[in-house]
Amino acid sequence: MKRKILKLILVSMLIMLLTMADFILVGYNLVLAVSENLEEQNITSNIQNVEFNAYFKQDNSKIYEKQLNIDVEDTLIL
Repeated sequence: MKRKILKLILVSMLIMLLTMADFILVGYNLVLAVSENLEEQNITSNIQNVEFNAYFKQDNSKIYEKQLNIDVEDTLIL
């Protein structure tokens, strides 16, 4: 009986530990994605003939972040 309770406690602790570790890694990767400098983004992909770039055009220059009111309309160029 004691062995069964000990096993149940250990399994529960392992599940909680693995779940928390997963959330910590997701949070770490999210911070890396947000803090990346968008001006230096890489437009190439792992496919040789495919390039990707998304930006706003303002005064004949490309800008990668912009704050707008919800009532204002703008175009995202891909």
